[in-house]
Amino acid sequence: MTVLANRPGISVIVTSYERMIALHENLSSLLNQQLGDIPIEIIVVNNSDKIMLQPSRWTKLGRLLRQHPEIKLINARHNWRIYFRYGITYFAYYDTILFLDDDIHFLDDKMLLDMYQTLMSLGQYDIVSCWNMLWAEWDDDQVSHVSATLFDPHVNTLIKTDTSGPGISMFHRNLVLDARAQNHLITWNIPDAGDYALGLLSHMLWGGTTYAIPAYQRATFSQEFQRNALHIKEKNFVTDRLRLFKEMLHNGYTPVIERKNLSEDSPEMQLIKRMDLKSNPW
Repeated sequence: MTVLANRPGISVIVTSYERMIALHENLSSLLNQQLGDIPIEIIVVNNSDKIMLQPSRWTKLGRLLRQHPEIKLINARHNWRIYFRYGITYFAYYDTILFLDDDIHFLDDKMLLDMYQTLMSLGQYDIVSCWNMLWAEWDDDQVSHVSATLFDPHVNTLIKTDTSGPGISMFHRNLVLDARAQNHLITWNIPDAGDYALGLLSHMLWGGTTYAIPAYQRATFSQEFQRNALHIKEKNFVTDRLRLFKEMLHNGYTPVIERKNLSEDSPEMQLIKRMDLKSNPW
């Protein structure tokens, strides 16, 4: 069980880049979440040098920010991409962190509460996401995998996975603040991999587990999800990500299906059986 930290609550770090419709949907859904007495902090990191996020009367987003001065705005004026949110984690107030891309928003007003309560029932270095990948086969040339995502109605229980999408991952801040994590998370030598190391890191360093949580019809992507998306802007996004996975495998990461014998009716094996394998060279 996760030990409640000194500051129980949720710090949501939203990374934004020139997607105003998406960001409005994102923040509106966060403000509508029913959390009971669990406190929440919302921090928006704007990586654009063309847009200044600020409260105003003249835009839909500006009016939302004006109505909610508790939302903390950081206008970086430089595209630090997704790395910047690691730095913000040091200044976040609460001990549970949710990384959230601006193109994702919640449809279910209890989704955030469910993620938090689920994480609290797990280990200190575990991760909860709804954009996950489970490795099924691999060798020195390629990896074959299946996905557990918010679009799959058959993901109806927690599933152990290998990776989580950093655009929607919840974890205890110690995972990021620990000095042992830094060389793996800030991957300047594999620049277009972004922070996809996060999902593997919990197990590689501390024996934690990354989980997919049921999210079908509870969260979705904005109509702007393709606008300025990293997988479009960064030409090596896929190849660098896979190169990072292979490097971490060689450095001690143990894939889920190798950690212990999984029964044929386990959620993980059922996922592998149900879905077509996708293979990528790495």
